[in-house]
Order: sequence, then C-alpha cells, then structure tokens
Amino acid sequence: MPVALFSAAALLLSGCALETADSTLPADIPAGLHGTAMGGQQPVTGATINLVALGTTGYGTPTSVIATTTSGTGGSFTMPSYTCPTPTTPTLLEAVGGNPGLTSGTNNTAIQLVVVSGPCGQLSSSSFFIIDEVTTVAAAYTMRPFWNLAKIGVSSTNALGMTNAQLTAGMLANPSTGVSPGAGLSAGTAIPTTTIHALANSLAACVNTTGPTSTQCTNLFGYVSINPSGANATVWYAALTIASNPATDVSSIYNLAPPASPFQPTLSSSPGDWTLNIVYTPGNLAYAQNALDIDASGNVWVTTVSGFSGTVEEISPFGVPLTVDYLDGYVDHPLGLAIEPSGNIVVASATSGDSSLIRFTPGHTMLYYDTPSSFSTPTGVAIDANNNAIVADPGASKVFLVAPAGTITTSVSETNGPQYPALDGSGNIYVTDKTTYYADRYAGSITGTHTLLSGFTNQPLAATHGSFDSAGDFYAGGYFYENYWAPGATSYTGEGNLGYPHTLTRVDGLGNVWIAGPGYNLWEWSNLLPSEYPGDNRVSSCSPADMGIDRSGNIWCANWTSGGLVEVVGIAAPVTTPLSVAASTNVQGQRP
Repeated sequence: MPVALFSAAALLLSGCALETADSTLPADIPAGLHGTAMGGQQPVTGATINLVALGTTGYGTPTSVIATTTSGTGGSFTMPSYTCPTPTTPTLLEAVGGNPGLTSGTNNTAIQLVVVSGPCGQLSSSSFFIIDEVTTVAAAYTMRPFWNLAKIGVSSTNALGMTNAQLTAGMLANPSTGVSPGAGLSAGTAIPTTTIHALANSLAACVNTTGPTSTQCTNLFGYVSINPSGANATVWYAALTIASNPATDVSSIYNLAPPASPFQPTLSSSPGDWTLNIVYTPGNLAYAQNALDIDASGNVWVTTVSGFSGTVEEISPFGVPLTVDYLDGYVDHPLGLAIEPSGNIVVASATSGDSSLIRFTPGHTMLYYDTPSSFSTPTGVAIDANNNAIVADPGASKVFLVAPAGTITTSVSETNGPQYPALDGSGNIYVTDKTTYYADRYAGSITGTHTLLSGFTNQPLAATHGSFDSAGDFYAGGYFYENYWAPGATSYTGEGNLGYPHTLTRVDGLGNVWIAGPGYNLWEWSNLLPSEYPGDNRVSSCSPADMGIDRSGNIWCANWTSGGLVEVVGIAAPVTTPLSVAASTNVQGQRP
C-alpha cells in the first residue's frame, strides 16, 4: 500500500553505521511495517533493516534503532513490534549490507540505503516502503543541511525545518515505489527526476557489486574522497558527500552508471553539477519575479510582474499555491517585499506616477494602501522590531520610516540612490547605494548617526541586497567583488573577484555567504575564500532578482526572467524566517 507524504518534528541519523537496537524498549506497536530492499532493480537479501528513531534535542544528537529485522527472499522484510519514543518522533529505514543478487554468501558492506519514513506514530501494518538508491538520493539532499560529520540531527527549536525537509524527500522520491517523482504533487511542480535517477544509477553501480573494494565502489569513493577501507565506505555516506559538494567530479560520477541503467528516465549526458532544483510555475509564477521573503511557517511570498500587471503570490514549502494573483490591479511593478515579525506583509510598488506601499495580513485583510506624494520609485523594504517599514527610494533620493499605520514618520536624504535596506541584530540600518561603491549605516534608526561605508574601488554595489553573519559583519556584492564590513568599520575588510556582476547576498545558518545576480549563477563564498559553487552551468534556471533561505536549508530564487520560482534543495544551512525575525532576535547567520 502506498505511503502518504508525512510530517515529523525532527530527524537524526548516523552518516554511517547506526547504533544497535535497544532491546530494553517495551513493545507496544504491532508488527506489520514492511517493504522491500532493492539495489537497482535487484533485490537485496540478507540486509539488516533498521527502523531508526531520530533525535530531537540538537544538531548531532544520538539516534537509536528501535526495531531491526533481515530482508529475505525478493528483498522483502517485515518489522517486528516496537515502541515509539513519542508519536511524533521522526524515523527512517535503512538497509545495511546484504547480497544484491550475486553469488550466494556475498555481503556487500558498501550497501547502506535509506528512505525517510516519517513520524513513528504514523507507521502501521499498512505502511510499505521501497528502500533503494532513489530514496537514498532524496534522503541525502533533504537531510544534508542537518549533517555534521557522522551525525545528522536538528535542534528542538527547528522542528518545522525538519518537518518540511521530510516532506520534500517525499516529493523527490516516492517512498512506496522507489522512483522519482513522489505522489500527489501540486500542479505546476517540476521535480528534477532525470537528475535524481542519474545519480541513483551511479550509486547502483557500487551497490550491485561484491563490496567497497570493487572497482565501481573504489571509483565512487575516490571521487568523493572516502577511504574504501574506512567505516564511512557506504553509498549513503557517498550520497551525502555528493549533496554537500555537488560540483566535484560531476562527469566522473555520472559515468559510473551501468550501460543498462536501472532507473529511467535518466539524463542523456553529464549534468553541470548535482544540485537538485524544484521549479514551480503555477499561475503568475511562470512570469518574472522581483522580491521574495519566507514566513515563519516556511511559506514563500514573492512578487511577480508581467507587462503592466504585478501580483503577490504565496506558495507552500511543497508547491501548493496559497495566495494567487493578490494585488493584481493594485500594483504594476512591485520591487520590494518584507514580512513583519507579526506576520503581516509589506509590498513596495515602484510604478512610475503611482508608487505605493501596501500592508496586509496573511489572510488578505488590507491594513493600508498608501500612495504618498513623497514616494517616487520605492524599491526595497525592511521591517524593524516594532513593525515599522524602512523604505529605500532611489527616485526620491530618500530613505523613509513608515509606521504600521501607514504614515511616514520621518525620512532622510540619500543622494547616492538608496536601493535596499537591511537591519542588523542591534537595530542599525544599512542601505546599499545604486550609483556608488558605498553603503550607508544609520545607528539605531534612520535619524541616528550616519556613517558612509566605502567598498572596493570602482565596483558599485549595483542594487545589492545585503546580509549579516552572526558576528554582525555586513556583506554586499559589488560589480565583480564581494565586500564585507565588520561592525563599526568604515571601509571594506574583505573582497574576492567573482568574475561577474552579482546583486544578492544571503548568509546561511553556518555563516556561509551565498551570492548571485540576475542572469548569473549561484556561488558560495565560504570563510572569505571565493570559489564557484558549483560550476558555470549550476542553477541555469535560477537568475534571481531576490532569494531567501528557509528553515530546511533550501535556497529559493525569485527569477528575474521567466521560468518559475526555483527551490535549490538542501544546499545551505537552515536559518530563522522571516528576515525581520532573524534581525529582531539577533540570530542572523545562525541555525535556528
């Protein structure tokens, strides 16, 4: 019987061998959970099947195996009775070792295949799972943001992030059939099925051999820098490593797939990298998008523009349209969007001759719709801890402070073309400039002490969305260079030649800096060492005018060109959402 997409509070598993079963747990769940372990299209017999209860008290907390059995004829298994730590405890199933259809007595210890199986309390005798390479790929990419060395786990304060990650695993691969995509997807959702199958085919080349020292396994482990004789020499650990380094030895990994690849359809040639991008195109998301923020539930709010018509769209973390074509007829060119700590949404529309600022509730109750004569072309919005909107307007050469009631409280002149404001954890306001290589810092409020921050010479910030790390450093992209300013500094203290214009900067929960720009690829700037991550062909469908990171470590790209809203699965570290909450609670650049 098919398994429905599931939710859970948190997840933790070992990156290699998992702990042994705890025989002291009382049994109160009847036997019946069942399924099949497969290597490619070959049954894996004699594999140890573990039902793993995952930790919920921190990133890297221990797991426990609460039930175990062995796969028999045809790879089939039935789990014995067991006790759930709690009904909401997340689980996974793994198949370790076994014979993938070779000579009797073969035990391929490189086999460690995984499927995300959901909350323990939702498992029953009708639960059926296929554990294979496709489900392993889906698990690796969605769990990678929670991976720390040999452990994967989540804090008790980020249950939502793990819940959403588990559901995304069910979108990438159907846990009851072992192929991609998952079942019940929303219309307009495109899963990267051929890429998932291609990587699964490469893993199958190792699974369907005698062990980690076979040629196929040795090659796989060599490409991902795993010692074939080490404890981590399993396909699960290899999949996690590929998800973490998707630009490394891409074609070599692709070429591992056997000529008669078991999972179809698949790629006809090597991809540019192994990133997995889900593309959403329902309604106006098929058109160009300008601004994006992610609310506390993980729903993505994005503005769109098509000709002279602008809208606001809301989509769930799983592609379900929640708000469709909102504000159509009210805005033509919405360039700014921000979500308040209270959950209300503020949109700036830079329509020539009819600029406006709109504030509304998630339930679409209009709180104000203002078109003050002071506005010219408002482009960027940030929200402070008191729900005031800081609005940058290069046409008016001003930065405005707008109260929750919609009235302009005050403004300051900024002649360099202020574009996008951002707040640090102390309430200081940073504004990037359109026409110079400067940024502006206002201490405490826009009427506070103003400091001009100089960037890399002759490299204008070019309408950059800036971002902060946990130390309060402010990052903003220049034309070719990435700048950052330490708290209190007046000139940049780091730069790196990235080789192309970029206007977006977001810092993830481990302090990695992600940068991109309309028409250009996504890069990671980690520890101030610029490196393309991955190669030039990486997110070719993602030309972001804005982007955000969610609590599951996915990066969402609001495309400047048409092509849909893009979710890059599991590439970053989780963050607190929305941006205003991260700023007001001083947790930017940290995992929730």
